[in-house]
Amino acid sequence: MIGYALVELEWHLPVILETSLTYLGDIRVPLSLLIIGSNLASSLKKGMSRITLDQVIILIGKFVLHPLLIWGVFTLVGVSGLPLHVFILTASLPCHAQTAILSEFYDVEGEYAANLVSLSTLVSLITIPIYTSILL
Repeated sequence: MIGYALVELEWHLPVILETSLTYLGDIRVPLSLLIIGSNLASSLKKGMSRITLDQVIILIGKFVLHPLLIWGVFTLVGVSGLPLHVFILTASLPCHAQTAILSEFYDVEGEYAANLVSLSTLVSLITIPIYTSILL
């Protein structure tokens, strides 16, 4: 709300404050990756490096069912061409790092979420080229 008010009133923050906030915003991705990496490292120490059936089901849902659902619904609505391809490709992207951050923040299986984020990122190295070749 403060940002909205600053834009609407055309006020500018002092340079030092604006620079500090920019640096703070730029560090959010590396910090999230550090948290995911630490969760992944601690889970590997505990011996949780095996891929379980529930993780496979989640990955199938993420990389197969979700893009198919997007394709079906958007085709029924009448979306076609490049917009449809963009939505399908977006649906086939890996789990967002924010998932692991939120699960760690709320103390709900942060290591499991970090494993899924890492695993889905690795699987996306295979699925994204496949979807891209199918859609082009």
